[in-house]
Amino acid sequence: MDYKLLILLVLPVILFTPAFAQTPAITITTDGNSYVSGDAIVVSGNVGLFQPGTPIIVQIWHDSTLVDVAQETVAEDGGFSATFRAQGPLWSEDGTYTVRASYGVDNISETTFTFYGDIELSDIELTVYDVNLPDGGTFDVGYMIKGGELTKIEIIPENFSLLAEISANTNGYLVLELPNEQILSEKMDGSDERFIILIYETDEDEIGIETSYEEIGSTSNTRTIKIPFDIGDKRIEIIGTWAIPEFGAIAGLVLAAAIISIIVLSAKTRLN
Repeated sequence: MDYKLLILLVLPVILFTPAFAQTPAITITTDGNSYVSGDAIVVSGNVGLFQPGTPIIVQIWHDSTLVDVAQETVAEDGGFSATFRAQGPLWSEDGTYTVRASYGVDNISETTFTFYGDIELSDIELTVYDVNLPDGGTFDVGYMIKGGELTKIEIIPENFSLLAEISANTNGYLVLELPNEQILSEKMDGSDERFIILIYETDEDEIGIETSYEEIGSTSNTRTIKIPFDIGDKRIEIIGTWAIPEFGAIAGLVLAAAIISIIVLSAKTRLN
């Protein structure tokens, strides 16, 4: 047998077969590592080897439930992007969600993110935080936090506000049950007014970023609000028109108006 001839015949097969057998893996990522209800989730990546006319299928799963799906066109350079809105009946449970992208035959890639869904007041188990009063004594504020830790709550009488210090390791939210005897926000006729919520992204920030919030419950003695925050946020300030008995509602309204003016002059906002 001519072994040199055999080697020459086999060698090309060894060299070139892996190149045809292997399909470049899809790269896939999300624009955040955690989301709350209502957020936009942007999924992007690259398919590796572009196949003309072949779309990419992007699915989002929670356990064995298919939560959402999209079919997107792939660019000639292999890039793709899909945007999902985290809202609806299937976006309800907290936990880890899986993003699965498939392209062509047997070319599948996955990534995960954390999601915090809608909550009902009846489902919330609040922890009590004792807030110190300036002239002595304490009062209770109920709280629950997802995506971080609450490290401190203090009352700022001159600002008619509560200031919550947090350690936010992911996007999440803070639920606060605010006692009307210590802080409230109301109109001149006594009806409820919305609080002003400011987020401070760093410890050095002197002016906060106004953000939206959701009021999820109230009683004759309390109002319960849910405030979203982003990873890395440091402080959340809740500003009313009245805080602790030493200060009146009229002065609070003046202060609130001044703060609104500051916010209007600032370009930074997270209002929906």
